[in-house]
Amino acid sequence: MFWQKSNNNPVDSNYISRDLSWINFNYRVLDQTVHPDHNVFERMKFLAITSSNLDEFFQIRIGSLYNYIDYGKERTDYSGLRETTFRRTLLGEVKAFYERQKDIYAHQLKPAFFEAGFLIASLNELSEEEKQKTDDYFKRILFPMMTPMTYDGYHSFPILMNKLMVLGVVTKNDGLIGEQKKLSFVQMPQNLPKFYEIKRGDLIVFVPTVEIIRAHIHKLFRNVEIIAVSSFRITRNGDFSVDESD
Repeated sequence: MFWQKSNNNPVDSNYISRDLSWINFNYRVLDQTVHPDHNVFERMKFLAITSSNLDEFFQIRIGSLYNYIDYGKERTDYSGLRETTFRRTLLGEVKAFYERQKDIYAHQLKPAFFEAGFLIASLNELSEEEKQKTDDYFKRILFPMMTPMTYDGYHSFPILMNKLMVLGVVTKNDGLIGEQKKLSFVQMPQNLPKFYEIKRGDLIVFVPTVEIIRAHIHKLFRNVEIIAVSSFRITRNGDFSVDESD
């Protein structure tokens, strides 16, 4: 990102923002997901590439922007946008991009994927026999790998890994005196596949692993009431330098 010092007045510029231009580039990659010459697997791959590109964009470009904001520097990029205005503009463009991604996936890629013999399904779309398979999968494979991490007055905030799915769990214990609610985190292990595969006749069904864990989250928290469960994913700022002498 290129910056120059400025006063409080907007800067007239003949340049365009490199970061806004990058978002336009990612739109061109996204266009490949609806290209009629590509099969559905290639189109899915292009969708994944746009998401991977966004991860890198947030780690480096947005990370760099927040560094300038946090340092309180009064600067303007060569396109004439100041940090706070630039952040609002970029995040608005990214939100619109996400909406376009979701629309293409829901209305074009997912139906085409189904026609090719594959279904990405939620648990409520499964038969009782298929649900039993996910129960067995949780018991045999997932449960031994799950370790809740609690954040309270006795525990520091846990280290949550970059770009991994995490379940935030709020629990309540009426048997405690004082603060009865606690916040815990269940992080998906890095080596776990993102989907569990089930054969249904000629159809192959993929169930998100995080959804299976969420459905069985009560088995990780005994003798407490679960108030809320939310899933999230952290993309950390990657715009920093490492001093090899440290």
